[in-house]
This record gives sequence, C-alpha cells and structure tokens, in this order.
Amino acid sequence: MKKSNFALRLQPSLIEEAREIAKAEGVALNQFINVAVAEKVAAIRARAWIADRARSANLPQALEILQRAGSGNPPMEGDELPSHVRIDSRMNVRIDVRRTFLIEQPVHAYKDTEEGSPLIPSDLAAGQIVHADPDYWKGIRWNGFEVVKFTFGPEWLCARREEFLSAARPVKDTQAISA
Repeated sequence: MKKSNFALRLQPSLIEEAREIAKAEGVALNQFINVAVAEKVAAIRARAWIADRARSANLPQALEILQRAGSGNPPMEGDELPSHVRIDSRMNVRIDVRRTFLIEQPVHAYKDTEEGSPLIPSDLAAGQIVHADPDYWKGIRWNGFEVVKFTFGPEWLCARREEFLSAARPVKDTQAISA
C-alpha cells in the first residue's frame, strides 16, 4: 500500500477530542483520522450511489411490490407515521414535508396529476405559505420539466423547480405566521 504524508491543521479543541477518542479506542491518532476520513468518503459515495439509483427507479413497480408486502398483517405498535409525515392519497406514498416557504412572487403551479395527463393550472399568489422539500425532488422530471411538489393543505401541487425556487423563500413556521 502506497502511503503519503499530508499536513493537517485542526482546531486545538478538535485535535484534543480526537486524541482522547483514539486513546479510548486503543488506536493511534493517525489510524483514527484515517478511519474517520474513510467513513466520510464512504458516506458521500453511498449517498451519490443511492441518488443515482433513485433517479432510475420504477416508482409504480416499487409501489406495487410494497403494496403486496405485509398484505394481511395488521399494523404493529410503533408502525404509526410521525405527525410531520403526510400521505399522498393518489400514490399512497409517505412524503415528509420538511420546510415551509413563503411565496414572494406569483408561481405558475399545476395540480399533481399522472405523467402525460393534461396540465391543470392552479397558480399561487404572492403571500401564500406552502410546505415543500425541493431537495427531495431535485432531478425528477414531470410532464417535461424538473419539478417541485408542495402543499398548503390536503392537495399537492407541482411547479417548475427553477420558478418555485426563484419565487419562494424558506421561512421558519413561526416566521410564516407573522409574514
């Protein structure tokens, strides 16, 4: 194995913490740092691999398989969905609404329909508060454009990702009330 040297500058508090952990684990500081870097590299590669696989996923087929899994088995204690998770009743998919946005400029939006169906306009006015997770939908195309799905009630809408991100700004829920 080829080895190389690299001068690493760490904050004094961080290097001291690393020394203490390495000592408690019974390994050299150099080995501890090597393992920590290897873990981070592996996590980044795994995230990229999963994202790549997700882009080529066949969602309807996966949902059909999941529909059959556990069929006939009653829910067990602990199977409940957390309160911050919503269900898209059309697809029966769990969607975690992570962020609140204030629409600052009007957005051309569309009702969430099947791919290839005619677009049904449902524009948003400035001042509307919506819930979305634009990062989740990054790279996903719907009816010919990259999409963001969002909600402000029971109905899900879609908008062009670029237009949504330029017209909306993230806010904390407490800020949304006073906006």
